[in-house]
Amino acid sequence: MGYDKKRFAELLEIAKGNNRSINKYGMDSNVDPGYISRLLRCLVDTPPSANVIKKLAEKAYNGVTINNLMAAAGYLEEEVTNTPSTPMPENLPPLLQDLDPELVRKFYEAMNDPLEELFFDDILSASKEEREELIREFLILRKERKKHQK
Repeated sequence: MGYDKKRFAELLEIAKGNNRSINKYGMDSNVDPGYISRLLRCLVDTPPSANVIKKLAEKAYNGVTINNLMAAAGYLEEEVTNTPSTPMPENLPPLLQDLDPELVRKFYEAMNDPLEELFFDDILSASKEEREELIREFLILRKERKKHQK
């Protein structure tokens, strides 16, 4: 168990996402963008604090979890979970960019079902809070539907 700064940088790059700048990720997570940049370039010899990792994980894209980052930082023996099979899309629509990344990832995973496309009618004009709530309700309804199909 030790700080693997190369693995941490790889995960952090995935967590940042392709279409989000370091500055935006820093603002989103309330972590200094300069520090994020140094972590990405493997210039930091000591692991970030658990508090910083928590902030980065809470705003991570592409399913990167706190456990992934904590393992790379050397706080956990091994990564408990891997990056999910359904990554965030490269060109995330603006309506979804400010929402909880894990919620959006689950939503995209669910949207692989063509029948779910009907859901989008209400989401286009909703506020951020309404969009998150609509997605939560959608995921609950989808889960219930699958339960009754068995």
